[in-house]
Amino acid sequence: MLKAKHDIAGRRSEMHSVMQNPVMIYVAVAILMGGLNILFMYSNAARD
Repeated sequence: MLKAKHDIAGRRSEMHSVMQNPVMIYVAVAILMGGLNILFMYSNAARD
Protein backbone atom coordinates (compact mmCIF):
# COMPACT_ATOMS: atom_id res chain seq x y z
CA MET A 1 0.00 0.00 0.00
CA LEU A 2 2.75 2.41 1.00
CA LYS A 3 4.77 1.53 -2.09
CA ALA A 4 1.82 2.24 -4.41
CA LYS A 5 1.35 5.63 -2.77
CA HIS A 6 5.05 6.39 -3.26
CA ASP A 7 4.81 5.33 -6.93
CA ILE A 8 1.90 7.70 -7.49
CA ALA A 9 3.79 10.56 -5.83
CA GLY A 10 6.86 9.83 -7.97
CA ARG A 11 4.80 9.72 -11.11
CA ARG A 12 3.12 13.01 -10.21
CA SER A 13 6.46 14.78 -9.69
CA GLU A 14 7.64 13.27 -12.98
CA MET A 15 4.61 14.73 -14.76
CA HIS A 16 5.28 18.06 -13.04
CA SER A 17 8.85 18.16 -14.34
CA VAL A 18 7.56 17.30 -17.83
CA MET A 19 5.09 20.19 -17.60
CA GLN A 20 7.94 22.53 -16.65
CA ASN A 21 10.04 21.36 -19.61
CA PRO A 22 9.25 23.53 -22.65
CA VAL A 23 10.70 20.99 -25.08
CA MET A 24 8.30 18.30 -23.84
CA ILE A 25 5.35 20.70 -24.17
CA TYR A 26 6.46 21.57 -27.71
CA VAL A 27 6.77 17.89 -28.64
CA ALA A 28 3.31 17.14 -27.17
CA VAL A 29 1.77 20.05 -29.10
CA ALA A 30 3.51 18.96 -32.30
CA ILE A 31 2.18 15.40 -31.94
CA LEU A 32 -1.30 16.76 -31.21
CA MET A 33 -1.23 19.06 -34.24
CA GLY A 34 0.05 16.24 -36.44
CA GLY A 35 -2.78 13.99 -35.29
CA LEU A 36 -5.37 16.70 -35.94
CA ASN A 37 -3.88 17.36 -39.38
CA ILE A 38 -4.11 13.68 -40.29
CA LEU A 39 -7.72 13.60 -39.05
CA PHE A 40 -8.67 16.64 -41.12
CA MET A 41 -6.98 15.25 -44.24
CA TYR A 42 -8.72 11.89 -43.71
CA SER A 43 -12.17 13.46 -43.25
CA ASN A 44 -11.64 15.69 -46.31
CA ALA A 45 -10.61 12.68 -48.41
CA ALA A 46 -13.62 10.71 -47.16
CA ARG A 47 -15.98 13.53 -48.13
CA ASP A 48 -14.83 13.69 -51.76
